[in-house]
Amino acid sequence: MSPDSNVIALFIETPGQWQEHNLAPIQADLILRRLRELSVELKELNISMIFERCDSFSNCADFISSLCQKHHINRLWANKEYELNEVKRDELVAETLTNVGVESRFIDDSCMFSPGEVLNQQGSYFKVFTPFKKAWLSKFASRPVPVSKPPRLEHNALTIQSELSFNYPLKDSSAYPISTKEIITKLREFAADKASDYSEDRDFPAIEGTSKLSPYLAIGALSVRQCLARLF
Repeated sequence: MSPDSNVIALFIETPGQWQEHNLAPIQADLILRRLRELSVELKELNISMIFERCDSFSNCADFISSLCQKHHINRLWANKEYELNEVKRDELVAETLTNVGVESRFIDDSCMFSPGEVLNQQGSYFKVFTPFKKAWLSKFASRPVPVSKPPRLEHNALTIQSELSFNYPLKDSSAYPISTKEIITKLREFAADKASDYSEDRDFPAIEGTSKLSPYLAIGALSVRQCLARLF
């Protein structure tokens, strides 16, 4: 991303879909708090966040299409999600945007490797773990290093900041720090102090042996790639 790029961040709340997926109120609160913090962090990069609400995934495609036309957006970037409803949503979004001349690119980021990327010499899935592990580690060793923080953009494509609130039950999640700095600090502390004994300590309630990173991984505030880059 170059400094002269025009970028808008978008989050769409889908409360009806969340109800169907049994999203926990405490997780919804964590997502909301993270979004509010993220909007501040993005503002430092001169990027505004649009927050909108659609009841279900099926409504997202038409909304995103209208948004792209309204703000003269020519490309959408998003991370892939592999669950059934999410895949159907993204396929519909891509098809709808193509019809109005907007390019969409979905990136594999929630996994270290995309499904089907680590295969045996015959191009099939491994049936034995050890050769799969060797192939995985070999592929991992050739991955590029993490990028640094992007520069502040010269232009803010949108000067109006959306209000961030949810139409969904919430339960206090304030026990979980939410800024990027705090989350990365948790990752660093785990890698330095707990990772080597994790397989043994995590099963003992009297020991704080768990990583406490799962809530952040679950909502996308921390990625698998960040964790592996820190550990290896």
